[in-house]
Amino acid sequence: MAEDASFVKHLKQAHQELRDQLASLEAGSMHLGRRPMGSAWEDTTTREIELLKRSIAELDALIKQYGG
Repeated sequence: MAEDASFVKHLKQAHQELRDQLASLEAGSMHLGRRPMGSAWEDTTTREIELLKRSIAELDALIKQYGG
């Protein structure tokens, strides 16, 4: 059971980190992008927001599964 508690604690910490990242992106205080070789800068903020939302949902499910 101690292992489960430790695992849930880790999941909750990861969850909070992702929520903080998401908040910064959604507030517009941070933008992400990439610049492929020889190409213009491409804003990937919207894509990252969607990935974070999916990751948060997955962590929510795991936390519930392990009783957190």
